[in-house]
Amino acid sequence: MMADDYAALIRRLGLGPVRVVGISMGGAIAQELAFRHPALVRSLVLACTWARCDEYTKRVFQHFARVRAAAPAIDFVQLLQLWIWSPAYTNAHAGDVRRAQEEALTKVAMPQAAFEAQCQACIGHDTSAALFRIEVPVLLTAGDRDIFTPLAFSEELHRGLPRAELKVFPGTGHVHHWEALEEWNACTTEWLQRS
Repeated sequence: MMADDYAALIRRLGLGPVRVVGISMGGAIAQELAFRHPALVRSLVLACTWARCDEYTKRVFQHFARVRAAAPAIDFVQLLQLWIWSPAYTNAHAGDVRRAQEEALTKVAMPQAAFEAQCQACIGHDTSAALFRIEVPVLLTAGDRDIFTPLAFSEELHRGLPRAELKVFPGTGHVHHWEALEEWNACTTEWLQRS
């Protein structure tokens, strides 16, 4: 449904084929977009995403949904922050991470039912058997310290996608695109211009 919504927006704006960047769940949606609406996609950048969840990651999503329902908002935000930032980045940028937690609390939160539906969509996403059908160029980026979507997920995508390149950002976590912001921007910009 989210990929179809994305396709409708691209068509409404009179765009396509477009270069698509999807981060985490956005990367799962981008894969579905490329499957369901291949004529709309020129190339893909998929950051810290997956073709399918393993049992461990399914349990993480299920736990997130339960904790979000039961815990105070500050505790849930801190839990997420601990999962997405690498220890090295957290230690070196403790003030920035703390500010990010505080800012997250000021944003309007989605309803619990919507968050649970998002978690279920992530769990149910599985493109592993059909990755070969995505024929556009793909850049995969990952942090080698990502405990949420481990490097093995990007490696699986790399093996299955016919025209994929993999760029690993050493020492970074799930939000490697933020921890190594300048390098990630330079890498993806150069790749998008080439593709």
